[in-house]
Amino acid sequence: VANNTFAGGNSTPIAGIYLSDAGGISLGGSTSGEGNRVSGASRGVFATGEFANATIRGTAIEGTGAGSYGVYLSGATNLAIGGGGLADGVNVTGTQYGLYGAGVLSGTQVEGSRFNGGLTGASLVNAQGLTLRANTYESNTYGVFASGTSDGTTIQGNEFNSNSSAVGVYLSNASNITVGVAGLTGGNLIEKAGTGISVFGSMAGATLQNNNIRNAATGISLSGVSGLTVDSNTLYLASVAGLSVSGTNSGVTISGNSFEFNTVAINSKGSGIMIDGNTIAGSIVNGIVVDGATATGNTILNNSIFNNGGQGISLQNGGNDGQVAPTISSATSTNVSGTMTGTNGDVFTIQVFKTTASLVPSADRAQGQTFVKEFNVTIGVGGSEVFSEALSGITVGDWITLTATKLDGGTTPTNTSAFSLGAQIRLNTLICGSTRQAYRWLVLAGAGCKLQRGAAAPGRCR
Repeated sequence: VANNTFAGGNSTPIAGIYLSDAGGISLGGSTSGEGNRVSGASRGVFATGEFANATIRGTAIEGTGAGSYGVYLSGATNLAIGGGGLADGVNVTGTQYGLYGAGVLSGTQVEGSRFNGGLTGASLVNAQGLTLRANTYESNTYGVFASGTSDGTTIQGNEFNSNSSAVGVYLSNASNITVGVAGLTGGNLIEKAGTGISVFGSMAGATLQNNNIRNAATGISLSGVSGLTVDSNTLYLASVAGLSVSGTNSGVTISGNSFEFNTVAINSKGSGIMIDGNTIAGSIVNGIVVDGATATGNTILNNSIFNNGGQGISLQNGGNDGQVAPTISSATSTNVSGTMTGTNGDVFTIQVFKTTASLVPSADRAQGQTFVKEFNVTIGVGGSEVFSEALSGITVGDWITLTATKLDGGTTPTNTSAFSLGAQIRLNTLICGSTRQAYRWLVLAGAGCKLQRGAAAPGRCR
């Protein structure tokens, strides 16, 4: 069925093209002149049932505005929309919902299509097994809106070009959905949105991976989320925050992401997230902010945090229960010593970081570029514990910082502190009599210098 025009007349038909169990059918094609045109219908294409070896290509759909759908999929399995070449899917304009998918859609893919304008580019309700790949979503209020059980549904390699009030991808209780996959073309590109990806509710088994979100107000927003993994995304030039968190969260892991040149990389006013193994650099203000009395249980481990305008980690207004950082008393290239305070019996994981001097904005704005090691400290009856740990891989000029993460029950990481004041190792040469001797000095932020190693040789030193 190719090169046809299906246009509504005096009354609006239910569908321009209605398909049911139409396996093997071919609508349109990838070659110029083969495509069909549908206009004036409340549903441009309606499909339900089994569609083995069926294709829809090169079809233009012009909707009727409010209440209209470009493509309506209800339990349609194994249907290929596009997939024969570059941008040979459907081109949908003038609808309220560009694509609507519901029910079991196993094996159905929508590829190389364009959804322009309207409330949603794609609206998915309990849509399972659907693949949206290499599509373009432009000027929609929501590029993709997905809610309910989404087992096997994948959104990959798409482009979202939005406006400042729009959301690229909106997920609500969309368990087991995958937004972005590994590989060069597996992630989605989301630009100029109010929020790149907004997530609410139970997301058990869901993953946001390998997406590139740039020039948004907020890259990713999480509110009251459980069971979500946010992994290997790039969040760039967010004017508010690369990632924002609110509400009570659980089982949420933020790992392996790159946050670059955002106003703030991560701003958490919520609880219960794990921030592990990310790169956070070039923030205009702070790297990570944990803000408010309800912002607790935010665990921050193994990250590379450097060259941010303010603090690497900032606890504000009781965030993370105001967890105190360790205090460094001395440091060399081979050892760090200090004190941790707390309540008798409390157990903390102390993480040690080093940062190249040029990537520390100032001595009192602590950063942590490279993870060095970790060790546990148990607080004694006096409310403090002195520690001394061997180090390796530290060179003259490095800044050393520490964080402390409380372990609930001695095993489960919860609140993490800000970085300790930095300590920089410097090597000076003093002339003692006729002999030059090297001395290693510890420069503590705000505390001047302290001689760490070496003794004065006989004679006068200068």
